[in-house]
Amino acid sequence: MVVDPALVLLETLRLRREWDEARLREAWLKLPIEGLRELVSYEHVTIWLYCRIRELGVGDELPPSFWTWLIRRARVESANGLLVEAEAMRIAELLRAGGVPAIFLKGIARRLLADRFPYIDARPTIDVDVLLPADQASSVWEDLKKSGYKFATDPNLTPVDLWHLVPLAGANRVAVELHTSTSREVRPPDAWRRQLFESIVVRRGELDLRVPSPTELLWHSIVHAQNDGINAWRLKCFQDVAVLMTDNSGIDWDIIADRFRSIEIKDRAGSMRWLAAGADLAGRSLPEQLAPFSKPFPLLRILRWRLAALRRAAERPRLLEKLLDEGTRAELAMPMQEQVAGIGSSQRVRRRSATVVARGMYYAWRMSRG
Repeated sequence: MVVDPALVLLETLRLRREWDEARLREAWLKLPIEGLRELVSYEHVTIWLYCRIRELGVGDELPPSFWTWLIRRARVESANGLLVEAEAMRIAELLRAGGVPAIFLKGIARRLLADRFPYIDARPTIDVDVLLPADQASSVWEDLKKSGYKFATDPNLTPVDLWHLVPLAGANRVAVELHTSTSREVRPPDAWRRQLFESIVVRRGELDLRVPSPTELLWHSIVHAQNDGINAWRLKCFQDVAVLMTDNSGIDWDIIADRFRSIEIKDRAGSMRWLAAGADLAGRSLPEQLAPFSKPFPLLRILRWRLAALRRAAERPRLLEKLLDEGTRAELAMPMQEQVAGIGSSQRVRRRSATVVARGMYYAWRMSRG
């Protein structure tokens, strides 16, 4: 039995799998792990994979160097997630005391829905995103500053017309972003109306925290992926879609299809392809409203390439970065990475040459695979 590590990883994480548990267990016991740790880190699926291997019951039979590493990384990321959740509870208490309504977004919303969707809280979460009525956000921000919160980032990095205020951080050093909208293209009143419609109230202790509906969580992920560039084409981002598609009954696909025709989407074909890749990870197909417009993204092939690159260039980080980036860009028919402005001509030539070589290596590798 020839074991393909990229295929085994994908089938292990896929929510509706073609392989049964027995076949997965057998594959993991025969799996060559060279480069796998680096691939898991690159895709940011540490907690998710840890949960799945525990469910398969094969962790103690894997090479200790891999299993011990996975346990430690998963625990660290889980602990960070708990810090974020504790910060969200503190913010919720402050907002309740001030009588300010709020809707928690993105990562913290996923964590709060952990009992409704499998693995939805396995995605690493580093900050608290919360949507407030636009006319109250600034006063809440000022109150946080007065209570000891400090800038979490350089304030000059947050444009004045962005959809959230300058991030702040309290004693736990967890960044808090107070949103007035979810993107530049959505007016604050419309963003509030959207997120409030069919939102879900989650009870934690004596607090009621409101999170968006599955439809809005899905749409926010689609729009947010546009801002992440090629970084959005990693498993951690596709996970946002996959976990919500476990039960399609919670998603209004007519709304999603209609918004794909709005100004919120800058590249309709690219965003549709991204969504289809998330559906692939879920083990589902897109509904008929969207399927005719989506072009398959070779999720397995890009994982195989990334693993090959990580094995080949692990000791050469600059080359590795080029290989990983250009492989994804090539699959998306994107131009080669642009050069950074302000560098000298000789350095520009060297970087351009490295980019051309990396793109060529990817095409050569793909041709060799047939």
